[in-house]
Amino acid sequence: MTYLERLWDSIFGALPAVVSAILYLILAFIAASVVKNLTVKLLNKVKADKYTDKLGITDEKTGSSIEFFGKLVFFIVFVLFLPGVLDKLGLENVALPITSMVSQFLNFIPSIIAAVIILLVGVFVANIIRQLLTPVLRKLNIDRIQEKAGLKVGEGSTVSSMISYIVYILILIPVIIAALQVLNITAITQPAVAMLNKIVLFLPNIFVA
Repeated sequence: MTYLERLWDSIFGALPAVVSAILYLILAFIAASVVKNLTVKLLNKVKADKYTDKLGITDEKTGSSIEFFGKLVFFIVFVLFLPGVLDKLGLENVALPITSMVSQFLNFIPSIIAAVIILLVGVFVANIIRQLLTPVLRKLNIDRIQEKAGLKVGEGSTVSSMISYIVYILILIPVIIAALQVLNITAITQPAVAMLNKIVLFLPNIFVA
């Protein structure tokens, strides 16, 4: 058998695997696109941009935060298919680390979801308390105390709104601590939780001053 014959045999021998990998890639692209479109539609329907825009993360082309999260979902779904594509091509050694990474990510998803839920509920509750507290403080004439004491706050602000905002922050600090602890990323959570705990311990000194 000549060199050319061996070359053609190897090419034709690998062809089914290559075709299978290409079909798998096409399937991955279709699945990722469908999930992305569903995610974008769902986020638009619930008007999630009210919250996602506050994160300051937007898509470069559209400037939409929802579109950014849609593309992020597309990337995640597409990556989930990569180990299968590499297996089809006989690249098991390359596929194994990616499979391990994907497996770890999937195991981490429940923690991410739990942390996000804790944050959303915490922000929701803190906002409600802040909105309820401001008018109550105004009825108690807290702002008049400010005028009598000659206290100065930011332009357009009042003591009642400032106190409400402080309460808002005080509620959010333990919420953020709880969310970070759920993630259980020691390298990040321990310093962050320690810093937040120091802030909580330092707050009484501020009020006394």
